[in-house]
Amino acid sequence: MFRLFLPAALLTLLATAAPADCPDDAHAQVEAATRSAEAGETPLDALNPLATRLVNACPDARALHGHILAMFTRAGLASEPPDRFAAHGNAFRTAGLVLKAGGGGFAGADYGEAARFTPLDERNAWFDLMLAMSTDFLVYGAHDTLYAPGSAERFGCGLYPAEEAAALAAQGEGNADGGELLVRVSFLGRNCDTESGEVAGQAARYFAAHAEARADDPDYLGLTASDIRAGLQRFLPAHLGGKASSALFSAAEVTRLLAF
Repeated sequence: MFRLFLPAALLTLLATAAPADCPDDAHAQVEAATRSAEAGETPLDALNPLATRLVNACPDARALHGHILAMFTRAGLASEPPDRFAAHGNAFRTAGLVLKAGGGGFAGADYGEAARFTPLDERNAWFDLMLAMSTDFLVYGAHDTLYAPGSAERFGCGLYPAEEAAALAAQGEGNADGGELLVRVSFLGRNCDTESGEVAGQAARYFAAHAEARADDPDYLGLTASDIRAGLQRFLPAHLGGKASSALFSAAEVTRLLAF
């Protein structure tokens, strides 16, 4: 089983490789390798030396680190297990390098003709990564430490907690996750919310999806009614901040969900 806490060749190489000058075409190299891997022309193992070389040569290139995260994410999405698990594990670890360096936003990086890597590209890659990793957990048991009680908390809020919570909320639709993502969703909603209440709102979406699934399916096997009620009553008010509705929930939905 692929677990996130296992040692990674990527991180080992990052700790030992000698620094070099950051190439001007670093983003172009990453994008070319990504597209080649997506087309099945480059094996995933070939991405690790590229990532290692560029991260060591360009330690302060915040946008480049995000582009490398997107590279592993996209290459993994184009691959079958177990290669996908390894690629996405490396994407997750790349996010750890970003956070270790201080995280934060960045200006978009231009490369090539009409080519640009932006914060939106990184946010979208993080959503795709979190959706894929949670799916592989549900189907194959991969990345289980990110979702299991007692270990999910060790991974903190991640790079973009709202995007992660949104991905997990999508898994709640139709009870696709069977309630197995409860621990991680609850952690994000409790510990990673922003002033706008966006993370709490996505956590509330997860519980709202389970409330709907429970009402629609007489054979529903997922969260208990008390779990759903507790989640809605905690995260929905935190998201709304005293307002009657939001971009995620109409006033009628708020009234119905709080009465669950």
